[in-house]
Amino acid sequence: MPLNPESVPKEVHTLLPLAERWHIGDDFEREAAVAGASVLDLQTLVAALESPEADFLYEWLAGPESHSLKPTSEYLALTHLTMAADSARLKLKRRDEKA
Repeated sequence: MPLNPESVPKEVHTLLPLAERWHIGDDFEREAAVAGASVLDLQTLVAALESPEADFLYEWLAGPESHSLKPTSEYLALTHLTMAADSARLKLKRRDEKA
């Protein structure tokens, strides 16, 4: 199901396509997806979460919805996106250290 842009701040709309791809709630499955992703995909993911939009994202994620007992699909997807980006950053760092 596509994410609803009306459920997130307009400043993070550009992150929704990535959030749809990385909306993997299970930690093991998300880590497997990161492990199987191309270097370009990982770099794209990391860069997206280092963009100006990410500042708005993290502010929104820490806002009132963070206290909700039933967060929206959009909130969960964007949270999973940040987790995937953290894993991607680590994988790229380890790759660079081996090079």
